Amino acid sequence: MEGTTNKFDAELLKYLITAQSEATPIEELITIDESTFAINGGLSLVTGMPKGGKTTALRVMIETAFMEEIKEGYQNIGIRSKFQPDKSLIYINTEMTDADMIKFRNSITRALGREDLPENIYIFHLLTLFPRERVKLIEKIIQQAENASIVLIDGLADLVTSVNEEKDCNEVIQLLQNYAVNYKVGIIGVIHENRGNKQTRGHLGQQAERKCVGAISVAKNREKKIFELTATMTRHTDDFDKIIYRYNEKGRLERLDKTSPIVRAYSQETEEVEFARTIFADDLTLPDKVLRERLRKHFKDTEPNTMPTAISNKVTRKIEKFLHTNIIGDAGNMSYKLMFFLEQIEST
Repeated sequence: MEGTTNKFDAELLKYLITAQSEATPIEELITIDESTFAINGGLSLVTGMPKGGKTTALRVMIETAFMEEIKEGYQNIGIRSKFQPDKSLIYINTEMTDADMIKFRNSITRALGREDLPENIYIFHLLTLFPRERVKLIEKIIQQAENASIVLIDGLADLVTSVNEEKDCNEVIQLLQNYAVNYKVGIIGVIHENRGNKQTRGHLGQQAERKCVGAISVAKNREKKIFELTATMTRHTDDFDKIIYRYNEKGRLERLDKTSPIVRAYSQETEEVEFARTIFADDLTLPDKVLRERLRKHFKDTEPNTMPTAISNKVTRKIEKFLHTNIIGDAGNMSYKLMFFLEQIEST
């Protein structure tokens, strides 16, 4: 190996993996039901639709970082940050108003049973700055905060001029990756999902997903007032099972058991919604003829031994069920609209 290393100068040797190289130990910073979500030196993602519950997940990450044991009566919906009372935690907001931030701060102090924030929780409000100003200040904040460990950025899209400008997006994600490694922190970024297909927004979202060590999606069913927390990617451990929760009559988080009647009914409805979305693909409306053709093809592909007449009957029953459960609606001119996503769009 000595002969091999002699081929390269000092600059290149910094990046060479040799027989003597040792892996940096993985330090878990945030787990969700024992699955690794965030680590020291890594970038993680929280995704979801606007006003879908992402900030609540971030708040729980902050609160549990300052609980040696989960307090009795406190519901952490499976989220557990490493208890590090001597480390700093940074929350950076680029979206909400100052009034929202004060409310956010007060929620944390109440959960921790305090009158004010711990001295090593830093909340920064960068709403009025331009994208590149925010990126520079994030590094400055990490540098000046003593013993920073977890950095939450809500949200990533405000660090670029456009989520589809490849050069800008690549540079920002690389800078965040560098901050995580160089300053030995875990960075958790928030990015919205596209309306309709649940993909993260633009090239920024794609690049962030490529680089991240963990990603979760938070979704809200506004009619049922139920939230879902789903693992979209955990690089170092198996994905956790979907977590379903709500706010109870006292305004507190309540995790719902998978075997409860409300969750079973909700899960069945969710499966129907997912199936309808698969059939509609990238369309929000479909003519009756096209919808029937797509359903017929699906049933022919999945049930090849079923007779054509039986398939036609299944298609009709499925459309009737979609209509009855308000998954699709009448769009006029013998067409149907996908109600689930139209309602999401109208509410954001």
